[in-house]
Amino acid sequence: MYKSYFLIISLLCFSSCSNEDSKSSFLLDSENEESISSLINDMTIEEKVGQTCQITLDAILKKDSSGVLLEPHQIDQEKLDQAILEYNIGSVLNVSNHTFSLETWHSIIDDIQTTASTTNHKIPIIYGSDLIY
Repeated sequence: MYKSYFLIISLLCFSSCSNEDSKSSFLLDSENEESISSLINDMTIEEKVGQTCQITLDAILKKDSSGVLLEPHQIDQEKLDQAILEYNIGSVLNVSNHTFSLETWHSIIDDIQTTASTTNHKIPIIYGSDLIY
């Protein structure tokens, strides 16, 4: 008898969760959805996987021969090209103790986005900072 009640309650819960009349919390633009679907369909598996990958900012900064970051920090264009054009990365995260002037932030982000704009699909790179307060 308890199994029957459990089954009925489970079915009711499941059916209420799959209500087709439920509305999305945001409006979908069919034109944008078609554009996104087309973009994703045109991407190779390697490009799709690359978009899920995130590297640290240090991976694309210039280093000396012993691997120590050069001061002031500068983008290593060869490493940036490899990360974006060869590995198709989707995001860069600054997780180190780098504090930059506003002009330096703009320069770094501009370099990253300029390189991203040369890819087949021109998908911008997500740039983030890991900040602990």
